[in-house]
Amino acid sequence: GLPVLYDLLLFTVFTAASVGLWKFEPFRGQFILVPCLTGISFVFLVELFRKLPALNLGFIGRIGQLSYSMYLIHFVFAYWIFGLLAPHIVSRTGPDLGYLIIFPVSSGLTFLLALLSEKYVEKPSIALGKRIINHYADKS
Repeated sequence: GLPVLYDLLLFTVFTAASVGLWKFEPFRGQFILVPCLTGISFVFLVELFRKLPALNLGFIGRIGQLSYSMYLIHFVFAYWIFGLLAPHIVSRTGPDLGYLIIFPVSSGLTFLLALLSEKYVEKPSIALGKRIINHYADKS
């Protein structure tokens, strides 16, 4: 594999190219290239996380474990924050800085709600399902 510095450099280059194309509106191919460049940048980001344990892969793995729950409940914060608060934040900070504030707040709150959902809804529901299955399996 590549040394860590190359991964960091390539992640930065592909991310900057993606953001640059996103901002360069007259370019007609941007909606094809931006997702491709973003995907490539994430390959190098994953490599950075893999090679540098200090970046805490456990946290990223935990997001992966909760991703479906996060997907199901993100609309709550997406609507509340982006729909109600974003206009006020963006009017004070501008769109780019506003997004850099809003996205982590929305994602963090979604993650916390997914943790609560896992503990109080998903795991108890799975345990109940297992008890029901075992109850009927014992009778057959």
